[in-house]
Amino acid sequence: MNSLEQKKIRAIAKILPTSLYGSLEMIEISGEDLILAGTNKVDEKEVDPKKVYYMKSPIYREANHYRRMKRSFIKRGSKGIVKYIKAFMKTPEQAEVIIKVLLP
Repeated sequence: MNSLEQKKIRAIAKILPTSLYGSLEMIEISGEDLILAGTNKVDEKEVDPKKVYYMKSPIYREANHYRRMKRSFIKRGSKGIVKYIKAFMKTPEQAEVIIKVLLP
């Protein structure tokens, strides 16, 4: 991937609307906090206020469009970027304008 292609991908990434994606992340929470939150049992055992528990919690982050499009370009070429743009734009007309202006 040359520098001109990278610049085009960066320009497209700035135009695309922000989107969030969710993933599960392990967090640690004290037994005391669990009791305050109203949880009295974990895995059918009483909660110990002095113990630390690990739980999965959903985390939402902003998608890095540049990184995702770069990966798509490496795998599929400019067709991958076109497919990515069409997935994130609200109307097909908006996607076509971006594609015609920024991609050859």
